[in-house]
Amino acid sequence: MTGGDSKTLMFVQISPTEKDLSETLCLLNFASKVDKWKQDMKGKDEQMRKMEETMFGLEAKIKERDTKNKTLQDKIKELESHLLVERKLARQHVDTKIAEQQIKQQNEDENNTSKRPPLAKYCWEATRSQARPQLRKIR
Repeated sequence: MTGGDSKTLMFVQISPTEKDLSETLCLLNFASKVDKWKQDMKGKDEQMRKMEETMFGLEAKIKERDTKNKTLQDKIKELESHLLVERKLARQHVDTKIAEQQIKQQNEDENNTSKRPPLAKYCWEATRSQARPQLRKIR
């Protein structure tokens, strides 16, 4: 097998006689094909080298992008965890505000009921002679 750093050497024996002319021509044609193939292999070796360089460059770029992707994924996870904490804090803040409003409303309700006499001490009494019921204090 030829190619790479190997060398190719071909010996062709030609004859000056007329009866060996066809064989000599065939051998010279074959030697020409081998030489052309050898030159093609040099070009292919150069193409192969360029392809390998391109492949190594692309592999390096892929590794670099994989590293960037990993970094970005880690950052996304970190930001998601921060967002979760912020949401919890916001929820706690809203819950605190709601509780404060409920306490304020209860205090207002207690203040309003303390200004009025309690309804349990009074009852409605309807008499037959009166059309409207009257309020009577219970002792």
